Amino acid sequence: MKNMLAVTCIFIMSSLSSAQVFTDFENDSLDGWRSEGDGSYYLEANSGNPGNCMRIDDDATGELNIAIAPLPFTGNWSAADSSDSLMTDVFISLINGSQLTDQWAFRISGPGGSATSRGITPPLGQWHHIAVALDSSQWLMTSGSWQALMSYVYHLEVRAEYINGDEFVRLDNLGLSFSPVPVKITPLVLSDFEKGVYEGWTFEQSAGTSIPTSGGNPGRCVRITDGTGLSQALAPPKFLGDWGALDGVAAIQFDLQITNISGPLLLSDFWLKISGPGGQAMALMDSSLTAAFNKWNTFSFLIDSQAWQVSAGTWEALITDVRELRLVVEYISGSEIVWLDNFRITDSPPLADFIADPLFVFLGEEVTFTDRSLNAPYSWYWEFGDGAVSSDAAPVYQYQEPGVYDVRLTVNNYFGSDVSEKQSYIEVAGLTDSILFADDFDDNEIHPAWRFRNGSWVEQNQTMIQNSNYYNGSYIGGCYALVGSSQWKNYQLNVDFLSTDNDKIGVVFNYQDPENFYLFTWQQEGTLRAVKRFVNGVQSDLAADTVGYLTNQWYRLRVTTEDYNISVFIDSTEIFFITDSTFAAGKAGLYCHGNQNSVWDNFLIKNLDYLTAIENLTGTSVPHTVNLGQNYPNPFNPVTTITFEIPQSGFVSLKVYNVLGEEVATLISDELLSGSHRYQWDASACASGVYYYQLRAGDFREVRKMIVLK
Repeated sequence: MKNMLAVTCIFIMSSLSSAQVFTDFENDSLDGWRSEGDGSYYLEANSGNPGNCMRIDDDATGELNIAIAPLPFTGNWSAADSSDSLMTDVFISLINGSQLTDQWAFRISGPGGSATSRGITPPLGQWHHIAVALDSSQWLMTSGSWQALMSYVYHLEVRAEYINGDEFVRLDNLGLSFSPVPVKITPLVLSDFEKGVYEGWTFEQSAGTSIPTSGGNPGRCVRITDGTGLSQALAPPKFLGDWGALDGVAAIQFDLQITNISGPLLLSDFWLKISGPGGQAMALMDSSLTAAFNKWNTFSFLIDSQAWQVSAGTWEALITDVRELRLVVEYISGSEIVWLDNFRITDSPPLADFIADPLFVFLGEEVTFTDRSLNAPYSWYWEFGDGAVSSDAAPVYQYQEPGVYDVRLTVNNYFGSDVSEKQSYIEVAGLTDSILFADDFDDNEIHPAWRFRNGSWVEQNQTMIQNSNYYNGSYIGGCYALVGSSQWKNYQLNVDFLSTDNDKIGVVFNYQDPENFYLFTWQQEGTLRAVKRFVNGVQSDLAADTVGYLTNQWYRLRVTTEDYNISVFIDSTEIFFITDSTFAAGKAGLYCHGNQNSVWDNFLIKNLDYLTAIENLTGTSVPHTVNLGQNYPNPFNPVTTITFEIPQSGFVSLKVYNVLGEEVATLISDELLSGSHRYQWDASACASGVYYYQLRAGDFREVRKMIVLK
């Protein structure tokens, strides 16, 4: 029995015989038609109108099923007039649910805008012919203008879902009554998925895809779950066509992240594959893909015969008509999740940018530099500000002298170069000053020298506070705020502390790593204070007593570690003296364990090797030479402290100058007694920038640099 055919004609009637671009599926293939959405699609024999057809089975799980037209339907549509039409036959079979009414049948988009055909409600259970005139009055513009859109339509969608529930839809006899003019592909062509749709991308052999609202690079992206076969992504028609204008002057780039990795690396025969009537070529996959393990990375492939392996035909014939672009999106022989974003054809030069961590270090510490440049640079030239350079993509560098350093990065890709320079970016503190480090926490901004492990650390009320009550098992599983260098030796740690809780609080010193250090700890609960040593995570008590602290009371702690001798003072009273040769040097810091509210103030590390002095009867230290210390904190806003020492009484001048050599402040210009002195400079009235302070004492003169950073 012959199929009944209903007809919906918007503005005009259009016969199948008038189509210039036409798909009837009678060659036993889908002819490049694909579908995106929550259903499956395939060629169905002997169920069309007549013969074969494309069938889409709706799983009713949420995503709209849409058939994506192949390349011959795209291009310049400007030659079409109101007598031309876009057409399809559709058969809708309701399984369960209710019919959606007044729905668009076609959606077109391009650089000039996008539009949907006016709503229709096709009948159910029979073939229905839909023909929509290419007249602006028959379409609803969703962006841009009709004239601009017609100049290049690179995406055509045919609706394949009309039921709010389960259904299957058959499509047949899809056509245009005119022939679009092919458009040469030129940069930039981009899919960034920010509209929350696949933009015509389809995926084979995956266990499912989604477009989360965040987690991309940045914003949205496609999340691809590993399936049973080799998962591949097929690019939409806007990336296909005549690539002649791209040869040697553009690249394919995409951002990739691979997570939830379980199993060994899987290297497929290709990463990208392009094919068309003129041949086939592949961009090969290699282990560089591991750069995307658990982080975003950009990959770039120059569109050039030297960068691709031609497996059929010739490169010259292939790039004049690229009909398919495939991307392998499975990289583990096991399971993984692949995140894809910003797939593009581009000729953009790089945009240089970088970060470093940490920005404040002591001599002996390393700085890790990370490239954040856009548009896939392939070479890097780092200048660290001290004459050293590197061509690594992510160098790790150790400065050899204290100072404040500018850092410059030059990057190159196929299409140009760019430079990013950051002034006064890295500060390196020395190891020979009398004051190795000091922080009074008065600015309520955490100094960049601090490194934290565990807990929740904040500066507030002009103190450092850890308030998370964190602990993990025994003493070693506490909270740490660390500062300094592994080369620190023979120093004195001074700090005030208070606890509103009853659990462990203290300091660490000669800290090597998380399993090797000394610890002074004090607790009220259990009335214990002790010096402990950790070697490869194993704890030993070096000294202990059964004295507890009083909650909400400030204590002054001084720990001296010098030539393997350790002394601990509380409020000027020595409580422990220990000799132990396990650790001669290391970092210092704050510690607590299960303590709800631990508070510290006036943290100070003195260099005992520098302060070689004799104690007089009043307990004052007399230095042997004049010494000007580095200001702290530095950079600062707005107050910093400058310390110096003079071996004998006399006239002293301490002044501040700007980079032009103009005097901006006099901190002291007077007779001073011998010994240590400290002055503060308030730069509230000064702009951000580099300043110099100069000390004059007798024949001695020294200048140091400091930075106001507002």
